Amino acid sequence: MPRSNRRIIRADTMPRTIRQTSDGVQFAGVRVLVRELPAIGRLDVPGGFDHFCFCYWPSQKNPDRMTFQRKNVEHADCTEGSPLLISPEQPFQCEWKKMEAVVANFQLKPAFLEEAAASLRVDPGQLYESPVRIVALDEPLESLCRLLMQEVVGGCKYGSSFF
Repeated sequence: MPRSNRRIIRADTMPRTIRQTSDGVQFAGVRVLVRELPAIGRLDVPGGFDHFCFCYWPSQKNPDRMTFQRKNVEHADCTEGSPLLISPEQPFQCEWKKMEAVVANFQLKPAFLEEAAASLRVDPGQLYESPVRIVALDEPLESLCRLLMQEVVGGCKYGSSFF
């Protein structure tokens, strides 16, 4: 059976790993998924996502390793425990070993992220310059990610205003 190069929509990436979502909040620009990843895994997205995906996992003393590779590129990059930002419509592969962790995927609609960038006077075109970026995680970003992850796990009690 030939592989499809269709884009992956927001709902159909590794559905068996999803533990909780922010779907009940119905915030149109961002969807948060909390996943429980198996210790070893692989994801192949030949057509790319239809959204930006910020992949976050809480930092640890011994960072987990995730490698990702863009299609038609010979080298692979290792995250060394740092989060990733994956641009839409960019084919890529990802695999992990010894990771078994609870992670959060922030699925951001392109129009939402472009508008946020423009409001910060950042050229929205810069969002698309790199298919996959390793994101430097500083204290404020780490705290924000942890809070949003906890809110989703807790059932989004604070509603859309929290997002």
